[in-house]
Amino acid sequence: GGTAVLASVHGPAAPRQSGLETPQAQLSLVVASGGTSSTEGGPVSPDVEEWEGLLRGVLESCVHRTQYPRCVIQIVCHILSHDGSVLAACLHASVAALMDSGIAMLQVPTAVALRVVPRNGGGYHLSMDPSTGQELDMDLSPHDPPTALVCVVVTANQKNDAKVLALHSRGGRAPTAVWPTAVALATRARPALTNFMKLALQHKLQSKIRNGDQGS
Repeated sequence: GGTAVLASVHGPAAPRQSGLETPQAQLSLVVASGGTSSTEGGPVSPDVEEWEGLLRGVLESCVHRTQYPRCVIQIVCHILSHDGSVLAACLHASVAALMDSGIAMLQVPTAVALRVVPRNGGGYHLSMDPSTGQELDMDLSPHDPPTALVCVVVTANQKNDAKVLALHSRGGRAPTAVWPTAVALATRARPALTNFMKLALQHKLQSKIRNGDQGS
């Protein structure tokens, strides 16, 4: 789609204020949209502040923080363009930036955004990666219960079994019956997402190696 997020990683570095050192790294995450971020007091929607808390919690469980005691790792996500599924894009951009920076990871999380639409005859239809137009339609949905937008964050253990790290819902309240299907879809999409990130990082590394050979 047309969503683009640029993530950068700063650190590990010592905290700016003394007395804030902890046995494991502290993670700071900022989502900037339209030239503003939640830390700048700009006109950031409540969703963005909620995203920051969710993303920080997920990444704190995935970064090997004990390897960076008495340090702060800051991640900044710049939303360059918005065409839906931004929360998932912010997570993937953050993970790729951490891996590219050489930050040790315990696990690699992936996320899938889903649009939940009630069927007239009962049940629900789930569509992946909704666009901005579909997300806006959600607010005007005539359905009762209304359409909902959910995001499922999963990872895998050593046996490659799915592990749910976070669930996020916006709009209408997603019924309990929807979540098992949503988790199954996120789990099914996980291998393709992780392979894409690995290929992107390998391509970047190969480009650096080629450029280094040409410069020598």
